[in-house]
Amino acid sequence: MAALKILDGIRVVSFTQHLLGPAGTQLLADMGADVIKVEAPKGAAERNHAGLEAFPGGVSLYQVSTGRNYRDVAFNLKDPDAKEAAFKLVSGADVVIENFRPGVMDKLGLGYETIKEVNPGIIYVSCNGYGDDPSVRDLPGQDLIMQAMTGLADITGSLDGPPVGVGSAIVDVHGGTLLALGVVSALFNRERTNEGQRINITMAQAAMDLQLEPMTYSMNGYPVRRSGKGQTNGYSEAPYGIFKTKDDYIALSVSPIKNYYEALKDDRLLPYLDERAVWDKRKEIVDLLKEIMLEKNTDEWVEMMRPYGIWMQRINTQTGCHDNPIIKAVHATVETEHPRAGKLKLLKLPINFGCGEMEIRYLAPELGEHNAEILRELGYSDEQIKNMQESGAVASR
Repeated sequence: MAALKILDGIRVVSFTQHLLGPAGTQLLADMGADVIKVEAPKGAAERNHAGLEAFPGGVSLYQVSTGRNYRDVAFNLKDPDAKEAAFKLVSGADVVIENFRPGVMDKLGLGYETIKEVNPGIIYVSCNGYGDDPSVRDLPGQDLIMQAMTGLADITGSLDGPPVGVGSAIVDVHGGTLLALGVVSALFNRERTNEGQRINITMAQAAMDLQLEPMTYSMNGYPVRRSGKGQTNGYSEAPYGIFKTKDDYIALSVSPIKNYYEALKDDRLLPYLDERAVWDKRKEIVDLLKEIMLEKNTDEWVEMMRPYGIWMQRINTQTGCHDNPIIKAVHATVETEHPRAGKLKLLKLPINFGCGEMEIRYLAPELGEHNAEILRELGYSDEQIKNMQESGAVASR
């Protein structure tokens, strides 16, 4: 299949670090946009940090997870020459994305009002915790903080246990998806109206959007609580949750209780065949199934119950997920070779287009790898580039 070029010809300049901004810009890059990341000479946060101290060959897997298909420049934005080069770069861009603290880009002379004077069609995206309201804009915005702020942690976990944070930075990643959606939508609008615009992506809204169903219940007078043991939420009919088996764990999803009765041939389920029981007697049903599920191994339950239309799944570890033939059939990953880290597996662009397939054009570039290339595109001579490197305006490579 041909390389995916849906956003071919669109230039995106990214002043982002950590996870949300880079995750969103990588989606745009995977769809063919020319993404240029502007880093400080010391490198962005994700270049110098990785969970689990995962640095194969000295390369941060945190950066690799969101670092492909962009070009990289390292500018000292406190230097007048570097600031001028950055201004030239954004002045000719289609999209600018930043996640500095509110006001920082204005101080650098790269704020939206300044840029739109020379580039009226610019799509300018700011990513932050809570938006521009002075009363909240300087509060810390971080994934777990947002899970706590918006009640996501409070509705996760068991009823008699503590609130639980989700085991992945889902607010950041969802925020990055919203960022990419906003950019593509704004570009489409510009095609029709010739108008650029400013977009603001807040982590608070991303965290609330992740709770679309339960948040709607609670906002309209149906408060959601953490679930009882064995249930994964407090608002679905029983059985719906994760149960201990004789040897492992199994997830039971929404299936009619009569299907369980037909599969198990267990008369203890007879009192719950009424349609209201799955709501009114949720705790009793869950407690009974907790007892029943302990009687057999997970594979035995799957073999016995799936023919009766019961939705269930063994709880995979992430490693088990990688090797699962069902997941392999989704073709969600790609293998590549990094010059320092060696062979790597990465998640692909999670959208399957009929007009082309994502290709890896650049793989997690080194800091400032494309300094000279980009500066030449901006009209700088080799002598000027050398002077900027010697002065520290741009990182020397």
